[in-house]
Amino acid sequence: MSRKPRRLRTPNLPPEAFNAPVGAAPAQRPSNASSEAVAPVPTDLGHEYKDVLGDLRKTFAIFLGMVVVMLALSFVIR
Repeated sequence: MSRKPRRLRTPNLPPEAFNAPVGAAPAQRPSNASSEAVAPVPTDLGHEYKDVLGDLRKTFAIFLGMVVVMLALSFVIR
C-alpha cells in the first residue's frame, strides 16, 4: 500500500494578515504618559485561586488514596 502524498499546509489566518507592511514600526507610547513604571497592585493569590487550591487538595487526597490501595493490593496479590 502506497503512502498518500503530503498536502501543502496553509495557515489558518484571515486574508488581512497577509497585507501587513513588512517594516512596520512598533506601537509607541502616547506623549502624555509618564515615563515612570507603574508598580503592580499586590493581590491575595489565595483568595483568587481558592477554588483551584480546593481542587488540588481533593486531587492530592485521591492520589494518596490510590497509592495506599495499590500498596495494599501489592501485598495481597503476591
